Amino acid sequence: MKQPVAPAPALPTTQHAIQFVGRGELVHNRAKLVAQPGPTQLVVKVEAVGICFSDTKLLKAFDTHLRKAEVSGGLDPAALAEIPSYVPGGLPTVPGHEVAGRIVAVGAGVRRHRVGERVLVQTDYRHLPTPGSNAAFGYNFEAGSRSTCSWTSG
Repeated sequence: MKQPVAPAPALPTTQHAIQFVGRGELVHNRAKLVAQPGPTQLVVKVEAVGICFSDTKLLKAFDTHLRKAEVSGGLDPAALAEIPSYVPGGLPTVPGHEVAGRIVAVGAGVRRHRVGERVLVQTDYRHLPTPGSNAAFGYNFEAGSRSTCSWTSG
């Protein structure tokens, strides 16, 4: 007999997050909003996150880091604008690009992933170029030093 699947719990409205807000500046945001997933997006509850030397380099360079720049190709600008975790340039970002977690919400158009799956996040987005490098989780896309993270399903 097949076991019934428990419904996914409701997403919290806020979460705690470490945010880089400028060169050498970070804050502990105790009320960062949790985004509801768009049609092709996932929300993952962070279960483990690593902080490494790359995060300290971003903290020192912030908006001058090559990977904090705007995405210049690979994704339609309208689609990019719908991703709540996209934070190029001087916008605050959440570090911690070494993330493992569990999917807690999926958008209506997500077919490849299910609530409850455990995931390890791919951090380097070579298909999304920036003027001097490429996009990356933890730089121009917020990462895992928070309770949840969201991104577009591929």
